[in-house]
Amino acid sequence: MRSSFVISGKVVRISPREVDIASVPGAKQIHSFKNPFLKSELYERMKGGNGFHNVFSTRDVDFHSRNRRLLSAPLSESNLKDVEYVVKARADLAVEKIGLEMQDRGVADVLKWWTFFTTDVIGELTFGDSFRMLEQGKENQYTLDLRANATFDSVRLAFPSIVKLASYIPLPFFSQAHKATQRMVSYAEESIRRYKTIVEAEPQNPKPTLFTKLVKAVGESMPEAETISNAQAYIIAGSETTSVAMTYLTWSVCRNASIKGRLLDEINSLPVDYNDQELKALPYLSQVIQETLRVFGSAPAPLPRDIPKGGAHVDGYWMPGGTTVQTQSYSMHRDASIYPDPET
Repeated sequence: MRSSFVISGKVVRISPREVDIASVPGAKQIHSFKNPFLKSELYERMKGGNGFHNVFSTRDVDFHSRNRRLLSAPLSESNLKDVEYVVKARADLAVEKIGLEMQDRGVADVLKWWTFFTTDVIGELTFGDSFRMLEQGKENQYTLDLRANATFDSVRLAFPSIVKLASYIPLPFFSQAHKATQRMVSYAEESIRRYKTIVEAEPQNPKPTLFTKLVKAVGESMPEAETISNAQAYIIAGSETTSVAMTYLTWSVCRNASIKGRLLDEINSLPVDYNDQELKALPYLSQVIQETLRVFGSAPAPLPRDIPKGGAHVDGYWMPGGTTVQTQSYSMHRDASIYPDPET
């Protein structure tokens, strides 16, 4: 699509009722909270493995508002401080494991270790217990199932009719994916219920997770099925996307001596017992992270939305209701009018 934007401009019609947009004003309008363009029908195929919607997959505005309200507090900066120790302990272990592999092999598979790190962290923050992949140095059944499910989801999103056909013609790929999904749902159900039992036994000082408030049923709560669907969405959103970004950052820094030296000088200026706020205040580190996310975004796929029923003008073009419009960060992040020499 990027070449199409370069040739034809920032608004490109790719099918009779589908338009790709790579402009900042268009993206702001499409994804505005004030006048939302609802998610397209594609998201109906993104329900959790238990068949229930979550904050990511739902197209229902009220459902999304309620879920976002219930889930947002634990993700605030002040509340995340309560679980900072989890991230730090896992990060220290990941760096240690990378160092040991370097000693043994002369090279280290940082993608492997960053994936173990991010998945262990989001697992502990979601279910109250780590997957312990960093300790074991290998994937567990849940993450193997997660990978198999991701492959199946790609097929299901692109070719839904094939998936329907598979229910009549049993094929190993689909039956194995179904079993993987069922194992993932069972694990999520067991983990959430186990954590709920722990909270009930020690309600005053439970181990904090992203779902502690919901499990304790403090104020407005959420049905268990929705909680499980959201938990699965958290695992997917918080594991490989983060590890891929961290891998590209590591690779980019290590292959450029100037960037590496400047970054190390800035980091070494921190006190031994530095905290998260001091880390966030480092300007060059922030620039390196932001540039990594721009060039090597982990989720560059389009985000399809539907034009409201009455139609709308988008970036100077009138589009009838029901037209699907989508933005994708890959092309926008390589717009030379915004980022001079965008590939470097």
